[in-house]
Amino acid sequence: MGLATAIASFNRIVRDYGVDVNIVYRTPQLDKDGNKVRNDNGQVQVDTTDVSLRCSLKILDGSERIINNTVLESGDAVAHFMLKDAQYLNKDTTLKVDYGYGNTYTYKMLKPIPKKTHINVYLTRAGGS
Repeated sequence: MGLATAIASFNRIVRDYGVDVNIVYRTPQLDKDGNKVRNDNGQVQVDTTDVSLRCSLKILDGSERIINNTVLESGDAVAHFMLKDAQYLNKDTTLKVDYGYGNTYTYKMLKPIPKKTHINVYLTRAGGS
């Protein structure tokens, strides 16, 4: 099986069996000179954009090893994204998953790890309801 076939197969699996997630993508506001805009308290003003993507998501049970110097706990997750979604995957970005019935979970992204057919992103649990 060639690489193009493997990528197409992974994309088909995510399309058919993946979950919908929202990535809260934050970008700093810039003035006309390209400098970051700050409020009265000195904090950087940001524009928030929600991006809807689809991925394969696995909730971890806590028996996993240390990955990238981060201890993963029960409730953390690993997501597999399609290669075309790489532009939205940044470290410390917020990812929200709505499982329905009022179950919404919020994760914080760790460093994305590109593979040949997809992108792995380890997620630490930030909260849920």
